[in-house]
Amino acid sequence: MVSRTQELLSKPIDHKIAYFVQLAILHQDMHNEAFAYMWQSLGRSPPFEPLTKVTTPEIGEQSWTHFSESSIEAGSKPGFGFIFDNEKWAHSIDLPAFDIASRPVTNGEYPEFLESQPMQSELKPVTPPSLWKKEGGGVWLERFFNQWPPLNPSSAVRHIIVIQMPYVFAYIFMYAYLMNMSSAY
Repeated sequence: MVSRTQELLSKPIDHKIAYFVQLAILHQDMHNEAFAYMWQSLGRSPPFEPLTKVTTPEIGEQSWTHFSESSIEAGSKPGFGFIFDNEKWAHSIDLPAFDIASRPVTNGEYPEFLESQPMQSELKPVTPPSLWKKEGGGVWLERFFNQWPPLNPSSAVRHIIVIQMPYVFAYIFMYAYLMNMSSAY
């Protein structure tokens, strides 16, 4: 089997075969991703050593980029190689004007938001992400498989579920919290 695979890989392949090779690789990649997130969800020990070391990203000043109202083409056109079925077919979308932050919300900013007076006074306060917990002394931890390392305040916030942070809370966070932090906006 290995020799047959090596033989196939040593020759040029046409677009039809290339499509199915990409489909098989990307399909297997989805299984690998599902395995990893289910293993994480179950709180099992890490199945492998991470390929990269944990680093502390540098947090730059929050700035905002404005995008004017425009039309874009989304999706793929027939004959452009491998595409997932949810990328069919190219179509025009009218986008209203919007602003986007220069960086994601960090783990350091989100707990401040959770513990802020506006959130504590809500009828149903927003809860921390499900994989976070607070230890005695006020130290936040984030579960990584079956381990509970300290929350990296510089990393992008993760594990926020729509049930935990519905649109209205995202709106409050963006406009009442982040914009007040940024003097540039």
